[in-house]
Amino acid sequence: MAGDSAAYLALESASEYAVERSNTLEVDFGQAVSGGGQNVGEDGYTTVDPAFRVRNQGTNTVEITPQWIEIAYDTDGDILRRATSENGKQSVFTATPEGTELAIGIYNKFYEGAAELDAGDSLDYYVNVATLDETPSSVSPTFEINANEV
Repeated sequence: MAGDSAAYLALESASEYAVERSNTLEVDFGQAVSGGGQNVGEDGYTTVDPAFRVRNQGTNTVEITPQWIEIAYDTDGDILRRATSENGKQSVFTATPEGTELAIGIYNKFYEGAAELDAGDSLDYYVNVATLDETPSSVSPTFEINANEV
């Protein structure tokens, strides 16, 4: 089994926050970075652009889905709503569920519509994190990015 960076659909770091651990790419705001900062601010909005990239290391053109994923959490770190470009749910950033203390969004530049990658091409993803008053101390969302041959 190949790690995320060696797979046909490679996930590669594009920032200090994206690190590969145990063959899995993670976006980790808890680690210290070169500017001396760590974590995200309370009552704030943080964007890492780009955070990571998806590279087609195969030989065929593929369509990448979803284009965006958003998750809203309560104070205990429980998911209040998970919205994607494919499930038709309203954005957690424009219609924040009651009780939300943390919202995380992952997006590519094809916010709407298909994202096709030819062999060798890559697509950058950025991450938004919005925190409110009582942010959960730790959450570990899992995001799945799919590629289908065109």
